[in-house]
Amino acid sequence: MICYSSTDFNVRFTTLGAQGPTGPTDTSGYQGTTLQGKVRLKNGIQIWQVPMTGSYVIEAWGASGAEGRVANEARPGGKGAYMKGTFSLTSGTLLKILVGQACRALTAGGGGGGTFITSSSNTALIVAGGGGGGGEKTGNSYEGDPGQITEEGSQSGGSNGTGGTILRNVSASDSFQVGAGGGLIGDGENTIAANGGKSFVNGGGGGDSSNRIRGKGGFGGGGEGFVFPGAGGGYSGGGVMDNNGQTIAGGGGSFNNGGNPIKKEGVKEGDGKVIITLVDSELQ
Repeated sequence: MICYSSTDFNVRFTTLGAQGPTGPTDTSGYQGTTLQGKVRLKNGIQIWQVPMTGSYVIEAWGASGAEGRVANEARPGGKGAYMKGTFSLTSGTLLKILVGQACRALTAGGGGGGTFITSSSNTALIVAGGGGGGGEKTGNSYEGDPGQITEEGSQSGGSNGTGGTILRNVSASDSFQVGAGGGLIGDGENTIAANGGKSFVNGGGGGDSSNRIRGKGGFGGGGEGFVFPGAGGGYSGGGVMDNNGQTIAGGGGSFNNGGNPIKKEGVKEGDGKVIITLVDSELQ
């Protein structure tokens, strides 16, 4: 019998250098690591095969929302959430891993992408929500909400895996120029001038309505910022709420189906990441 411990097996998944609303296109960033030759890509989502049956700790960090800027003033985006859980995984099982990406903005910030780890059939194991984008305008837009530890997105966010919505003074508004965050199964709401983030099952793209240099959403369902900040992607997408002239972009929700769960709100600055560690395995 061969026993393995956490010192024998540990893999770290990154964005592979990709930026913005679309995911990585090659795996060269894993050269020289334990993931070299072990990951293939499908539209930016990383496919990895569990190498041995055992107990694994999975840690996931969502991406932060982009900072919003106007003149010399800046409002920060919300930081991504952190999720940690223990899972029993079988050798040969395929996992789909989307590492959330952050974006930069010259105006209102786009939402950060959520980080997703699912089965090959899109059943969520663990998801860490991305932060909402920071606002552009002085006096009526605020810093983005952090990635949430609850399954629901904040600020008119989605629930049960749906995308976030956009409300202005507690009513729907097509003219409210901003995109909500995407969830596991539902896209974020669009408006006339900005797109919501795509759901994980629809590819996880960040909101990106044109070639304008605006607050594009991060890969992982981040909503696009335009006049107002975009919301974060996650298990359920963040929404964007304007209430009496005060606009806040919500953070994406998170999900943790693992044992011994640890959940932290607003931890990660910049891009997300994933660490998978083997803690117990026996092979006859």
